[in-house]
Amino acid sequence: MPVKPMKSVSGDASLSSEPGERSGNVSKISSRYHDRALDIEKKDSLETRSFEFVTLTGQPSAITRGVTSKKVRTQAMRDYLRKQHRQAISGVAEVVESTNLKEPAQYKGKFKLASWTHKSKEKSAVSRREKLLGAAVILVHDHCRTDKDSVMANVDYEIWQSRKTSNPVFALRSGSLDPFDTLSIKLGSLSEKLLVYYNTAYTMNSIAINAEGDFFSYIKADPALFHSILHLVALHSNLKSGLQDSPACLYHGSEAFRVINERLGDPSGTYSDATIAAVAMLVNKENLNGRYELSEIHKQGLEKMIRVRGGVQALRGVFRRVVTWSDFCYANVWSCQPSFPRLLPRPSMYTCQEIDSTLLRPDHLFGNSSLVVTIFHALRNLSQSLSSPHIASLNRMEASNTIYNLEYDLLSLNKPPPTSPEPLTCTYFVEAVPLKIAAHIYLWLAIRELPPTSELVYRLVQRLHGSLIGMLPGWWTSSREKQVWLLWILFIGGIAAAGRAERLWFVGEMVGICKTLGIWDEKALRGCLKDVLWQDEFCSEKLDLLWQDMVLSSDIGENNWITQ
Repeated sequence: MPVKPMKSVSGDASLSSEPGERSGNVSKISSRYHDRALDIEKKDSLETRSFEFVTLTGQPSAITRGVTSKKVRTQAMRDYLRKQHRQAISGVAEVVESTNLKEPAQYKGKFKLASWTHKSKEKSAVSRREKLLGAAVILVHDHCRTDKDSVMANVDYEIWQSRKTSNPVFALRSGSLDPFDTLSIKLGSLSEKLLVYYNTAYTMNSIAINAEGDFFSYIKADPALFHSILHLVALHSNLKSGLQDSPACLYHGSEAFRVINERLGDPSGTYSDATIAAVAMLVNKENLNGRYELSEIHKQGLEKMIRVRGGVQALRGVFRRVVTWSDFCYANVWSCQPSFPRLLPRPSMYTCQEIDSTLLRPDHLFGNSSLVVTIFHALRNLSQSLSSPHIASLNRMEASNTIYNLEYDLLSLNKPPPTSPEPLTCTYFVEAVPLKIAAHIYLWLAIRELPPTSELVYRLVQRLHGSLIGMLPGWWTSSREKQVWLLWILFIGGIAAAGRAERLWFVGEMVGICKTLGIWDEKALRGCLKDVLWQDEFCSEKLDLLWQDMVLSSDIGENNWITQ
């Protein structure tokens, strides 16, 4: 957003008019004012009066601001009287030459008196909201949004902060993250907090997308990409803290739309990798926030931009992964296959033998030809590689490619869209649907590290819950081995349903399976779950919480249930 230069501290009214106008106006001096100027000269010579420098250090306080303002006004009046006196004597108006008279409008400004009030505050607030945020950003249900005056006050404050940092007086303030103006956008205090959050707490898709670890070097150089990632980071923070549409989220969303729309109006019709990735992140944000219709609109525009570029394969590494992730989210929302073709072959981590051969074998359930078998082998190897003892030696690029192929294979088990000429070619049993959904939830929560409170995750929770209701009891309870697999499916569903009504259903079903299998303590339950798929950093704490819910909700006596 272009920033107008600050008005001259002298407040000289002559700066708001053209030079010719100044010389014409100041020549008309009344005799009364002329006599007053001569009286002032007799008391104290204006020619010899010196001026003081106004020095500002640190943030101005109420006291220093008053003293400084008085000193500036005093010196401005002295300078004005000196000029009037010299003109009265010589008959020639003193004109200060400007170094740039081509754009005098940039020196103009307006003063607003403290006593001034607006007669239509509500109308002003509405027009300002529409201008800043845009219709696409403020599509929020009235019962879910915060107080509008509070939100707009914070948005206005963030805009003021971002403009303030362009002033050299404030740019070198203590604690600024960008004191030398190296970033592509100005950061207010809320934005600086988001940037700190991005570098310290934002782990979503850290390996899956930012495999090379250099994504921020592209972000800081492109305004659209910068605003889009902070828009997504703000949503991530909101989901963690239980907020919705925070001021920072609204601000960066509106700015991202503004910059992108300006680029879409480019008559050349070419779109950079950064612009396409910025749109893809807006698609991801709306999916994570549960606004699927709005996400679909953005997705259609994204596909047109990619076709103009010559296909998704024309994009560079990290930008391509951002786009394919948005395609995966869209396919998961609508339970269809990905729009783009597979771009990467399966790496060795995907196809090699499992590290632990004592685990339950998925081919006992569905046979060797099932794609679910290959998916579970890759999930187990990837989980092992991401665990604490092995993370230091992790090949991030290979892990990223494994995550990509895992999700592509999971989505390829969905039915193809009606317009697709390719039928579902892989061997797939209807009984495998719950396991496939649970594996996808695990990939999102344990590997990609999506916030479990996301509406996108909840959509899969509902899908898993619906797929199990019609099957229990049945095929999944017909043998002990299947019941152990079912216990893991319910465990993943219970983790993802935290804070939702479905949590109680998953907990209740786990209690029933544990009674059937003779599991009476948390240690035994942990051992069964480890036979299927387990990553200690992710699963251990979640199991502790689930076990507490199981004990509290079960009607079995305390003598049978022994907590750790």
